[in-house]
Amino acid sequence: MNDLAISNDSAVVLSGNVFQTVTASSGAIHVLRSALRVSWHSLFAVMGNTFHMAGANGTLMYLGGSSASLSLSVLNNSAVVIRGNVVSRPVKYFMLFFGVLRVESLSAVVFQGNEMQGSSAVFYPGFSSYIYYNSWLQLSGNLCRVSPSEAFAFFYPTVNLRDSTVSVSGNQFMSSTGTPTMLQIPKRSGDLTGGAIVAACNTVNGGEGAKYSIPSVYNATILTCSDPCALATSCFPAYTTAVSSDGCACTCAEGGHGDA
Repeated sequence: MNDLAISNDSAVVLSGNVFQTVTASSGAIHVLRSALRVSWHSLFAVMGNTFHMAGANGTLMYLGGSSASLSLSVLNNSAVVIRGNVVSRPVKYFMLFFGVLRVESLSAVVFQGNEMQGSSAVFYPGFSSYIYYNSWLQLSGNLCRVSPSEAFAFFYPTVNLRDSTVSVSGNQFMSSTGTPTMLQIPKRSGDLTGGAIVAACNTVNGGEGAKYSIPSVYNATILTCSDPCALATSCFPAYTTAVSSDGCACTCAEGGHGDA
């Protein structure tokens, strides 16, 4: 696709498909010239699919753009959900953003419950990311059977936050010869207003040990598996009206949906 815009109470859902690529450096889902734009109570979802990639240099989802343009724009009570997909062979990237990532105004990007083999990085925004105004980026419950060589989530060069949350929790590395990096942010942000980065119970070979490379200016919260649940890892704060006493289950506000 050269362009994809979903707006005004609309949805595009890719579910239950089998994708197979035939060349070593190809990809399964491409938006080439312009951003994938999701806005005004709309949804783009990739759920429950199986991907057979031909070679380890492939990218499963490639969103185009440049340093001066957007790759993914999720605005005004909208969501992008990548959930429950299986990748049968190694890839270079699961999700690569070749431009700017922007999630804004009560919107969410959820990358949850996917199973994959080896990669350089799983979730890789290639230019700055902007998570603004009661929005949420959640990476949770994913399984990497072989650890990524760079990082699970690599936000290059920085993440800008305004009253929003980046949550990385419950992800598993099942095979590792070293200490894999779960979350890497190379440079500090000059735009942090009420934002939070929370990482919780990310494991290596069934135990603690995932590494984080995050500038101190973010004041990230790193929790172990024995720590109590954190609201930001279980619930989308902007759409949560109540939380269980242990902090692990959420009650959604009108317009909210999902599970802990």
